Amino acid sequence: MDRTTKQRRRRLVSLLEEYGDTRVHTLAGKLGVSGTTIRRDLQALADDKMLVRIHGGARLLEPQSLVARTFEEKLNRMRQEKARIGRRAASLVEPGMVVALDNGTTAWQIATALKDKAPLTILTSSLASIEELGAMEGISIYLSGGRFRPENLDFVGMETVETFRKIHADISFTSSDAFLIGRGTFGVDETSASMSAAVGMCADRKVVTIDHTKFTAKGCYPVLPISAIDILVTDSGLDENLRRQLSDAPFELILA
Repeated sequence: MDRTTKQRRRRLVSLLEEYGDTRVHTLAGKLGVSGTTIRRDLQALADDKMLVRIHGGARLLEPQSLVARTFEEKLNRMRQEKARIGRRAASLVEPGMVVALDNGTTAWQIATALKDKAPLTILTSSLASIEELGAMEGISIYLSGGRFRPENLDFVGMETVETFRKIHADISFTSSDAFLIGRGTFGVDETSASMSAAVGMCADRKVVTIDHTKFTAKGCYPVLPISAIDILVTDSGLDENLRRQLSDAPFELILA
């Protein structure tokens, strides 16, 4: 990109900051260039996520809140792997089931893949999953109580734990910070670990969903022991040595 183009696009952004929604012909007049040039600039800025195109013009994207940015950053870690895990995990759900859904970005990927599974009843502590499924016809959602945790868009605490201890689901989906061979899943903080344990143990069928990086991660607070896990869904990035170590595990291993 040449210097003139960079300067023009910076000026274009400044105009949108000043005037808000602005038409192409107005921007072209203020910058002294053709409408074609402005449309090309707007498309390039839209591709860079700096603005959104509207009919006949553009407007700047509203800056994300810290909460949204934090969740988005977590979602982008191992995004493709988590998406595959989410779709494969959701395939285990049948219409009519009661589903207990953990918090976090992998749970959100599962939620996005459950939209065509109605009727369903969803029990969760995840605000992100509720926003994904809340408008879907035939899906009933129950939210746990507890303290809102903005960095994860979820609810935690003893009230959350007690909610899941009192209910019964057909299938549960939990994630964790670490998986220790021969022992089970672990969290890095007691609050998250106790909540995920309650989500997992409330169901007849307990499914753990983690990407392959969690097998080399650390965690000190137990979530689910090996004996409690029915199915482990991870991605195909799991190395052969770990696959062999898991071959004798008492649960079904699924590679997405």
